[in-house]
Amino acid sequence: MTGKYEQPSASDEDALQLWEDVNSVTKLTMKNNCELEVRARIGSFQKAKDAFEGLKKAYEGKSITELGALMKNVTRLSFDDRKTSIQDHIAEYGRAWNTFVAITARLDLSKDDGFGESLQLMAKSEKAKIEFLLDSLPPFYSNTVENIKSKDENYDDTIRKLIQYVPQRQKGRRQDGSKKDPVILKTDSKVIDKSKQCTYCQTVKGWKGIGHTKDECRTYKKEKKDKAKAKKAKAEEVDSESDEEGVTVCMVRVGKVGMKRKGWFQYDTGTSHHTTNQLKLLRNIKQINLPVEAHDGTKSICHTKGTLEIIHNGRTIKHEDCLYDPLTAT
Repeated sequence: MTGKYEQPSASDEDALQLWEDVNSVTKLTMKNNCELEVRARIGSFQKAKDAFEGLKKAYEGKSITELGALMKNVTRLSFDDRKTSIQDHIAEYGRAWNTFVAITARLDLSKDDGFGESLQLMAKSEKAKIEFLLDSLPPFYSNTVENIKSKDENYDDTIRKLIQYVPQRQKGRRQDGSKKDPVILKTDSKVIDKSKQCTYCQTVKGWKGIGHTKDECRTYKKEKKDKAKAKKAKAEEVDSESDEEGVTVCMVRVGKVGMKRKGWFQYDTGTSHHTTNQLKLLRNIKQINLPVEAHDGTKSICHTKGTLEIIHNGRTIKHEDCLYDPLTAT
């Protein structure tokens, strides 16, 4: 049908007989795949190749179905970077596009409903040619594609950049040129045990909670873990502030103050100064004469201040300008 198997000379009877048999089978195959009115055309040709060329000339590009098929040859072309190079892919795309352009150029638009005319306009558009080429690349190359689109390149520059950048990224995916097709893993459908119902999902979240129990509930486990983290963070939080004298103070809440608890220090970021009744906790002690007022309104004079040092969770916490007051509660 393509003409590659040429008709032998009459002197070689055996070869000629074999060619005639193949030619007859080819023509018969063509007839069996065509409508009745087309079969008569095929019968008027002696050679299958001539019949094919005649049908191509008479019908190619004349139906919407065929035009759609031509469009699919372009739009469905995909770059398989595990089997081929970007150069070979561009060459294959170029052949498909050129075929599309050649056939749409011969369309008879006298009876066209607009579809053929749209294809002709598309075939003349360089932007459409670039867009379909870039769309044929897998999502792995999306960064390269977006970079090219943002530059508004012409087709030749697009090809040049693809040949420059794609092989560099392709090395990361294509470890072996002889590698077989990548295996596509399909997850097995999970059988849901409808007899199980999660009380947490039902009562707290308002969900059905079918297929698992509270002990198996991922939502319950996650929220329980989040609450534990939040509780821990609340028990030990570090802030940075400056007092009115411009001294930076590290504020650390190490726990709640209890009547019978020892070794605890309560920080209040709203106070002007902090006090302690434990002189041994102060370093860099200085003598001062500073009047202070407690939260209950009582007033006194503090004569000593220093840097308070507390060991908490293996860390030394320092608080500068802490006042020493023997009467303070902490």
